[in-house]
Amino acid sequence: MADQVTLRWPVDNRIINRRFGEFPELYKQFGLPGHEGIDLYADHGDNIYAAADGRVSMAGHPNKHPYGMHIRVKHQVGSTAFETVYAHLSQINVQVGQQVKAGEVIGLADNTGNSTGSHLHLTLKITGKSTPGYPAGIVDPLPYLSGQVIGPPSPPTPTPDELTDLIVFPSDKLAFYSGPSKDAALWAFLTDGEPLRVMGNADQARQAIGKSDSLIKVKRRDGKEGWVVARFVRTTGGALPPTGLAVVPTVDGLNVRARPMVEAFSLGMVTPMDTLTVLGDEKVERPKIGQQLNWLNVKTPQGLVGYVAAWYVRAADAVSFGGPVMAFAPGGTAVKARVNTYLRKQPAPHSPRQQAIRRGDELIVISDPDDPPVQIGQKGDWVFVENSSGERGWVPSGALYLKK
Repeated sequence: MADQVTLRWPVDNRIINRRFGEFPELYKQFGLPGHEGIDLYADHGDNIYAAADGRVSMAGHPNKHPYGMHIRVKHQVGSTAFETVYAHLSQINVQVGQQVKAGEVIGLADNTGNSTGSHLHLTLKITGKSTPGYPAGIVDPLPYLSGQVIGPPSPPTPTPDELTDLIVFPSDKLAFYSGPSKDAALWAFLTDGEPLRVMGNADQARQAIGKSDSLIKVKRRDGKEGWVVARFVRTTGGALPPTGLAVVPTVDGLNVRARPMVEAFSLGMVTPMDTLTVLGDEKVERPKIGQQLNWLNVKTPQGLVGYVAAWYVRAADAVSFGGPVMAFAPGGTAVKARVNTYLRKQPAPHSPRQQAIRRGDELIVISDPDDPPVQIGQKGDWVFVENSSGERGWVPSGALYLKK
């Protein structure tokens, strides 16, 4: 009987990022009525444990597979056969044909494959079972997970009504629910920067903040208690600080989204003419530039604050123009713009913009007669110029070429 199937938790916590059947519109493209498993919170490199005794039937990283690096384990309990799948891993510690025990470390967590952040995706297939709309055998794993958590014992869980010292802030317009479910009554939308006191288990909430779609209980300044989605709060008030790092889109019409996900609401669009200020910690954000399935929190020249797909931007200080050879030009020399750019107040990519320069616009190099000629076409250098309307400012040298 299927009732014999009992799974141990395959991670060191009980935080669920995404439940079975959620986001039907997202999974419609795959011919599924919703999410075909559950996503469990796990940082990069966290241990992944076998959920039951069994034999490894697959362990690898098939080309372009949405699960990325993953493991499949077949199990038999009495007359019931079932299979567990552990997806989006960074490392595999087992081999095909190997017998594993429940609680044995079989791999490490990551976000390989079709994933936007480190977590464990767990799929459960039970022979003879079915869920309408899903392939044969696929069922919701959650009812089969036992209460025992693998790993170090957890401290006593505080009651949901206990106030903690943890303060969080909405990342932007945030839904405030009456209960621990998105199906609960929506009481209000909370504004950016409003402080919220976390209630219940502060450590568990801290792990989920900014990463998990689970709901956490909070208390407002007016004393009203409710629930918010952990993924959309942060532990710093107001907007995140600018990094000093600037990026520009590599495509026209790039969406600035309210959340770091493709299905999130679009706040507006930006083009390769827009320089975006990256918010947060530069050491953390710079490696994301150009990387698939990563997102950057940015501020646009129009004042929008949101998220852009990191794989559709490049660093503004890493422009590669190519083209004509470099040449020296003294003051008074006429040059032309080879790409769309801007006059800037200072010779820096994140300096305030003054006026748009279009490809083919003619400019005059401005410098003291006693100064040596500037080099046109040199990546990383800046040139002080004057446009046809008499406005002066700095443009990247690599964006210019000598007028013939």
